Amino acid sequence: MDERSLAGVNKKFHERIKNRESLLSARQAEVYRAVPRILEIDNAIFGGGMRMLSAVWDGVGTPESVAESYARETEKLTAEKRMLLREAGFGADYLDVPYTCIHCKDTGMHDGKLCSCYLTLLSEVMTAESGMGKLLLKQTFDTFDIRLYADTPMEGHTLSPRKNMESILNTCRHFAVNFEKHSDSLLLYGNSGLGKTFLSSAIANDLLSRGISVLYQSAGQIVELLSDARFGRNESETRSVLKAQLLKADLLIIDDLGTEFMNSMTEADIFSVVNGRILAEKSTIISTNLSLSDIGRVYSERMLSRILGHYVKLHFYGSDIRNIRSM
Repeated sequence: MDERSLAGVNKKFHERIKNRESLLSARQAEVYRAVPRILEIDNAIFGGGMRMLSAVWDGVGTPESVAESYARETEKLTAEKRMLLREAGFGADYLDVPYTCIHCKDTGMHDGKLCSCYLTLLSEVMTAESGMGKLLLKQTFDTFDIRLYADTPMEGHTLSPRKNMESILNTCRHFAVNFEKHSDSLLLYGNSGLGKTFLSSAIANDLLSRGISVLYQSAGQIVELLSDARFGRNESETRSVLKAQLLKADLLIIDDLGTEFMNSMTEADIFSVVNGRILAEKSTIISTNLSLSDIGRVYSERMLSRILGHYVKLHFYGSDIRNIRSM
């Protein structure tokens, strides 16, 4: 999990606790002014708890009998307190300030593990930081429609586009499900409009829902980011974090490789990210309209060599499914 995201979530949970305590203190002060007897009751309940601990420590009676006596006293005082609150027009549960999450009581932990509310908030924070737009967030394995691909073989290919995509879909699902057990990387290549971005997004959404950090950037965005850093431009906190995440994120998705402005520095920047993540044993997904030979030509043989040696290659082919969707 990303340290910055965890810090952000922990801060929100701290704020929840602080806000609840502040609201409770304000309500207590209001009630105590209106009904001083309730302050006496709260002090008596707290004092009774201290007396119970002292009695157990001093051996006055058995722990069970002391606890039972304290429970009876507390129940009686609590009933009087609720009656006084109702009579004063506050409502019997006015001082029972609710928690945001009833399971973990805003601690983030439930039954010895992270609460579902914590994981949900972490997922939301990490999604916001991932660089994925609203459209990409809707692209999941469940919404992927294999029927859009032709079921008849194409010239030059043994498998039909649909059979090929079934194999690719299974590989992508397996990649996501087993992500924490491997450091594999994927190259999604082929003509545009065949679902490369869709399946990249599906993997990202699956991982983000499980608290795994994902950074989704186009090749052009990465080049711009590193170029600005090199020349000292636009070095905001957000851009500094993004730059660090290029190597630190559990999964980096580089979309549309080959569409960025190319020069020698661009090639060096892209290679440094790809190679750096290989050396750090971090998973990367690259999607591109380039063929394997084009990658070697547009970038370099060393770039192609790293991809061939460290990436699972998934070749997309068939007709543009965007045209089918619009029919």
